[in-house]
Amino acid sequence: MCLPLRGGWVPFYQERYSTLLSSGELIKRGKNVKKQIPVLKGNTYEITISGLGHSGEGVGRFEDFTVFVPYALPGETVSVKITEAKKSYAKGKITKIHTASPNRIEPKCELYKECGGCQLQHLSYEGQLAAKRQTVVDAITRIGKLPEVTIHQVLGAQAPWYYRNKMQFPVGSVKGQTVIGCFAQGTHEIINTENCMIQHETNNLIAQM
Repeated sequence: MCLPLRGGWVPFYQERYSTLLSSGELIKRGKNVKKQIPVLKGNTYEITISGLGHSGEGVGRFEDFTVFVPYALPGETVSVKITEAKKSYAKGKITKIHTASPNRIEPKCELYKECGGCQLQHLSYEGQLAAKRQTVVDAITRIGKLPEVTIHQVLGAQAPWYYRNKMQFPVGSVKGQTVIGCFAQGTHEIINTENCMIQHETNNLIAQM
C-alpha cells in the first residue's frame, strides 16, 4: 500500500522502516544504510575469551562480534572497556577479571606491561606451549584442510629464561639521560632495561655499560 503525497508516493512501510532504524534493528535499504556494530567505544561489556590472537591478545566475541583484549586468556570471563571500534572488530582493555584461567600467573619481569618485547608472560610456560601447538593445529586443520594430520605436543625448552643470544636494543635520550632497552608496545618510546629476562646474561651486562 502507498500513500499519495505531494511530490510523489511514499511507501506505507516507511514508518516501520524508521522504527527499525531507531531500535537498532537495521535492514539494508540502499548504500546509505551502514551495518551497526554491537559495541561502542568507551562502553564496558562482559566477554568470554575463546582463543589467542597472533600477537598474544585474547580473542572473544560479543553478540557474535570479534573483540581483541590484550592480557586476557582463553577460558576467562572479563569485563572489557572498548578502546577502538571498527566495522569488523573492536579492541578493549580489561577492567575486571570475573573468571581467571588456571594458567594465569604473575609476570616475572617488572617491566612486562610497559615493554613491548614479550606478550605472554602472564600465561604459564605450559600454557604457552599449548597455545603454540593450537596455532599449528588451526593452520593445518582449519586453514590447510588437513584434519588427518597428527600434531604432536610441543617440546619445551629446559631453561625458558635468559636464552636469547642476539641483542638488538634501541638507544636514545630522555630528559638528558641515555636510555637503552626495548620499545614500549606500539610506540618508539624506549623503556630503559637493565635486565631483560629473555636476553642472555652477557647481553644484559653489555647493555649496562
